[in-house]
Amino acid sequence: MDYIKEAQNIISSKDGITAAYGYGSSFFHQAGYNSKTVKSMDFIFVVDSLKDWLTNDIAKNPEDYTESTRKKIIKLSSKKLKGRTGIIYNVVRDRKVNYKFGVIETKDFIKHLSTWSSFYVTGRMQKPIYSFKSTKKLDDVINFNRESVLLTSLLILNKEKLSIYELFEMICSLSYKGDIRFIIENPNKVSNIVKGNIDEFLKIYSRYDKYISIDGEDIFVDLSSVYSNANKIPNYDKFKNKEKTKYGSYLLKHIKHVNLCESICQPLKGLRVSGIKDSLSYVKEKAKKKKLK
Repeated sequence: MDYIKEAQNIISSKDGITAAYGYGSSFFHQAGYNSKTVKSMDFIFVVDSLKDWLTNDIAKNPEDYTESTRKKIIKLSSKKLKGRTGIIYNVVRDRKVNYKFGVIETKDFIKHLSTWSSFYVTGRMQKPIYSFKSTKKLDDVINFNRESVLLTSLLILNKEKLSIYELFEMICSLSYKGDIRFIIENPNKVSNIVKGNIDEFLKIYSRYDKYISIDGEDIFVDLSSVYSNANKIPNYDKFKNKEKTKYGSYLLKHIKHVNLCESICQPLKGLRVSGIKDSLSYVKEKAKKKKLK
């Protein structure tokens, strides 16, 4: 199946999207999975108004939502739909290909990636994504977020020499640190993502050559440049008076706390909007993937 073409067809059926990003195994290879495994496409749609967009999309594409979900989206306030993470997901089944899309407002997308007040979408955008539609402003905040996570990972590892796998697995793993839902994930998920997409990670992060230089599978780190640019990282003011060698441990603690809170809040919101049946189906799919090591 041509997932890119199918994705473009899906996106073209949705009006009022400012940006659309694809992610996951339909767009990027993950090591350790059977190539015959049926894949589900994953998207993030950035829109001006979450409530208005969902209401309009339900009117245009009612078949993309269960009856229960349609009623709850119309009934719930914008604040409740956003919750802590600012994003709401909907799963579309019984099509040529199943897909899941998350919808977030532009202002929340920018806020989360630039302040790390939420790591739910922030962490997703630190990994390889397929950009179907974007804007310069959103591209700039995505790049800021990536530079910040690179600096954070280098501070946590705090070494002058690393392997490319060591660095990229740290970057990839940060969005799962503290996430209680990770217990139903494939334990090899992080290494599978990195091994299957090493060229994509290199394409994203090799540009930051003032911090790292790459020679084959080795990475040499300029720690003095990393420390002097640590003020670019969100929440720097909260740890700037600590010893430099402890910057990484503080940041890791902060990220774990944010992920823990969101891993509790987001499923509860899913139950409120999608109901028990759809939420359990999602858990079953994750558990099934966990077995595919």
